[in-house]
Amino acid sequence: MHTTGRLAVVVAAAILVSVAGAGAAEADLRAMETRRGTLTLAPSASGTITVNCQSWGVAISGGFSASTVNDVIIDASRPSTNSNGWFLSALNTLGTTQTVDVFAVCASIDGRTFVSRTASVAPGANPDVTQACPTGTSNTGGGYRIDPVPRFTVMSSRPATTGQGWSVMPYNATTVSRSVTTYAVCAVFPGRQVVSRSAILEPGTSVNLAATCSSTPTFNLAVGGGWAHGGATRWLVDRSTISSLSDWTTHYVNTTLTVRYGITTYVVCATVPT
Repeated sequence: MHTTGRLAVVVAAAILVSVAGAGAAEADLRAMETRRGTLTLAPSASGTITVNCQSWGVAISGGFSASTVNDVIIDASRPSTNSNGWFLSALNTLGTTQTVDVFAVCASIDGRTFVSRTASVAPGANPDVTQACPTGTSNTGGGYRIDPVPRFTVMSSRPATTGQGWSVMPYNATTVSRSVTTYAVCAVFPGRQVVSRSAILEPGTSVNLAATCSSTPTFNLAVGGGWAHGGATRWLVDRSTISSLSDWTTHYVNTTLTVRYGITTYVVCATVPT
């Protein structure tokens, strides 16, 4: 069974200051808002949803919030290939109805594009699949698509550690090769930085871990973000999205009773000209 989602109201108003009077290099990011849609998944069903931006904007990143961890497989969270929004696909492995909220971070911005890279993942492998941005652009965010099957998980979806791009690390605990695609969203915008925050996730606990853009010497705005964890065969993330003007927050859940996991949340920041 396959279902589609519905678009909800805008959950964050325009949050970028005017750049009137700024130099050309500073005027590339002009306005931004976050829009939300909700995907309802029937028992044992898959579904998709695209949350579109308004006509003045385009998605520069996106996120999600699922009603449960590990049993709802987020097999795609990526820029839409046929609109200006953010696309999500999910599989509900439970016998009860579940929901996923999907967030599109929309902006009026110059030079926005996205590029992708697809790789095969052998049984037992966990490669880091990185897609770089085109020359002259900076990475705003990114996402992924994986085969929608149990025991094929995403350990990280985050900014690349070097250069401008996005990295995804899947883990294939199945017995056959699987496919993963990394998407990097890129644009021309000022003062791009990446900030991360790490912690240890204790057995039987959950935590919201936020990474925060710097506010000095100039204010920096959160435009995208991601996560990394050591869960391997488990989905530890049920929510990862922009949470304020300067924060990206990821919610991690450890349902094991004995294993501790390292976790890291990332936020991509853009300098707001003054």
